[in-house]
Amino acid sequence: MSSSDVERLRPLLSVIERRNGGFKKAHLAALAGKLSVCREVSATAVPADIVTMNSLVAVQNLDSGEVYEFRLVFPGGYDAYGAYISVFSQLGSVLIGSKLGSVVALKSPKLQRLKVQEIRFQPEASGRFDL
Repeated sequence: MSSSDVERLRPLLSVIERRNGGFKKAHLAALAGKLSVCREVSATAVPADIVTMNSLVAVQNLDSGEVYEFRLVFPGGYDAYGAYISVFSQLGSVLIGSKLGSVVALKSPKLQRLKVQEIRFQPEASGRFDL
């Protein structure tokens, strides 16, 4: 993962953990665990086939065949229509750091398998290190 993404996410997760006396949602604990074991690289070294913050991605539900497109954003940047998904949502937390073509599992309320079908925009690959 991009070291700048990790450096921004860790303190936000720490605030949630302190405020709630731990993580009340399993996907936030899983995200914190993912951040603690991920390989951090500079923004210029992030492979173009990895989902990072502010990436525009298309995912396909492998059960229904439906394709969804959204931008992965920091908390507070999401919208009610689903065009922007917070990294702190269950979907966002499983997708951050995922590789193009990988399949992730989402439990809401039943298990869904989602394939990262396309990364239509990734800030690092586009030289947008300010996002």
